[in-house]
Amino acid sequence: MKIRKAVYTIFLFLSSFSEAFASEENSCSISLSQHTTLRNAVRYYKSEKYQEAEIELSRLIFETDCAEVRLFQAFAILRQRKDLNTFFRESDFTDVRFRILYGFSGLMGNRNETRKPASEIGCASADCRLEDLEEVIGYLSSLRDFETLDEAEFETGIKSNKFKNNNLEKLHSFWKEETSLASEKRKNPYLAALFSALIPGTGQIYSNQFAEGVTSGFVNFVLISASYAVYLVNPASLVFYVLSGSTLLIYSSNVVGGYSAANRNNNYWKSKVVEKIKKEWIGLRILEEEILYKLFPSQVGF
Repeated sequence: MKIRKAVYTIFLFLSSFSEAFASEENSCSISLSQHTTLRNAVRYYKSEKYQEAEIELSRLIFETDCAEVRLFQAFAILRQRKDLNTFFRESDFTDVRFRILYGFSGLMGNRNETRKPASEIGCASADCRLEDLEEVIGYLSSLRDFETLDEAEFETGIKSNKFKNNNLEKLHSFWKEETSLASEKRKNPYLAALFSALIPGTGQIYSNQFAEGVTSGFVNFVLISASYAVYLVNPASLVFYVLSGSTLLIYSSNVVGGYSAANRNNNYWKSKVVEKIKKEWIGLRILEEEILYKLFPSQVGF
């Protein structure tokens, strides 16, 4: 009788232990042995051994395929700077947490893709924090061109009810700083074209395209010198007309090249600013606090 009672007590303990992982907030039903695997994954993640954490979670998903474990695995993949494009299932996008990770992965990979739920649904929590983050990601995904970041539009965006981030003032200052730096790096395309017209290649060098400028200058110098030499020998020859025509064409391309080099330089710095703003608005650390650390708060110590 004592043995039977002891076995029955152990059975009740294990049953109650497993039920602790199947609450309303956590749809996973995890056994005692699987809980050990989960704790190992958390330990690896906290130690920044993200690949090992992903392996542990893959093993756990094979045994119990639930949303919370897959969300954890998605964070482990993101921390390795891997793309999540093939990770998601169509059914995932009914969950705002998966939609946020999909949009975030797109931002980091410059895909600028978001997914909307098939129908309007309520907020996952009372403060609608996750839905706010989803709106922020959607807003950032729409910033395909630096020119859309004018001050009025930016301030309208951050002051709307959709954005409740406490650091918005700091982010606004950051935006001003970065755009100011980009303006300092800006080169005037018309001035670059003028430089290249006066001295071939100098417009490209002015626009921080040094190799292109040196090449253009050298080619133009050789062709102009050759044309002048032929002109001195026989200005009426066919060779002179062909060579001078080629020289004029290359020279014109050099002037256009100076203009284009300035635009490439400006677009490069614009894109750098946009990427910095994206990362500052919605970083992985924010998503960890809002999603990951709330998956298994009491069970595994996140």
